[in-house]
Amino acid sequence: MKLTHVEVLPAPPEKVYQALLDPRVLRDCVEGCQGLEAVEPGIYDVHFRSGSGRLEIRDENPPSGLTLVLEGKRLGASIRSTARVRLHRKGEGTELVADGEAKLGGLAALLPSSRVREAAREHLSGFFEKLAAKVR
Repeated sequence: MKLTHVEVLPAPPEKVYQALLDPRVLRDCVEGCQGLEAVEPGIYDVHFRSGSGRLEIRDENPPSGLTLVLEGKRLGASIRSTARVRLHRKGEGTELVADGEAKLGGLAALLPSSRVREAAREHLSGFFEKLAAKVR
C-alpha cells in the first residue's frame, strides 16, 4: 500500500532535518514508541507498548531529505513501512513531502485493506503532526 503526506512545518529545512535525526524526537513522534536504543549510527531498536521493531535512517541528503524504514512485530502481526521524506523551503518554513509504503505480514495481512489504509494514513499524519510541534 502506498501513501503520500504533505505538510508545511514552521521551521527551516535544516531544523526539520536535524529533528528527523534526533532519537528523542523520533521516539516521541512514532505512535506507541516507548524507547529507542541505538544499535549503530542511524539504526535503532524500537520498543513499543506491545512489541518491538527496528528503525533505520537511510539515504541521508541533508537538508533535502532522507528515508525512514520502520519494521515492527507484535501479537502475530508484522509491518514494514518506508517513508521517503523530501524537504523544500517554503517561505519561512518547510514543505515536507513523504511518500510512504507499508507491507503487512502475519495476522495484520488479514485485515481489510480499507481499514489498513485508514490506520496507515492516521499513523503517518500523526507522526508529522508531532514532528511539527517539535520544531515549533
